[in-house]
Amino acid sequence: MMLTSITICIAIVLVLFFVFRKQSKLISYGLLVNQRNIKIGEHQYIIEQYRFKNAIDSFHYYRKVVSDFSILPKLRHSKYDLYDWNFTYLEFEPFSIRFAKYGDVLQCIKSVQPISISDFESDYADILKQINS
Repeated sequence: MMLTSITICIAIVLVLFFVFRKQSKLISYGLLVNQRNIKIGEHQYIIEQYRFKNAIDSFHYYRKVVSDFSILPKLRHSKYDLYDWNFTYLEFEPFSIRFAKYGDVLQCIKSVQPISISDFESDYADILKQINS
């Protein structure tokens, strides 16, 4: 009887843990709708997609996130298209990250290890293939 009670208690605790655990996210805005890890060659990436109520909110938070990350220490380089405010690359000492806005979705792709923006860009076509597969 005692063993059964302990087993039931452990099962309840495990279920509650998995239901209510806080998911680790790269940003604190929007609704996280997709998160996955991928590997391209020797590079590992974390991909997260956040949904907003409309494209205007998505653009607002895209600019906010880029601004928030741009003031972090150890920023080495950044790259964006002056005429297309839909993507930004930021290279830090320990990692690099790409933010992109697609309609009401904000996509974050973060390298797990240090990587240059040019290497990140070289991997991007393969990253897209894995995202869309």
